[in-house]
Amino acid sequence: MSKTVEFWYWLLRDPATGRRRQSLCRLTEADALRRDPQAQRLAGSCELRVLPKHPDDYFPRLALGRGRLQATAARGNSG
Repeated sequence: MSKTVEFWYWLLRDPATGRRRQSLCRLTEADALRRDPQAQRLAGSCELRVLPKHPDDYFPRLALGRGRLQATAARGNSG
């Protein structure tokens, strides 16, 4: 389960100087507009990223302790 999300470089107003400058990293539209409601995308800077729909989809399902028990059993058998 995944979704494709657009990340762009943006022209954002620097709160300290009031000047518009390029964002240091790519942001989603929602993040850019939260920082500056008048943010503008930089043409040609789009990066598509495939992200999980839910954070739980990012991490594999782990059986806690299973690997440790197998390693302990293997050591016990070898010596």
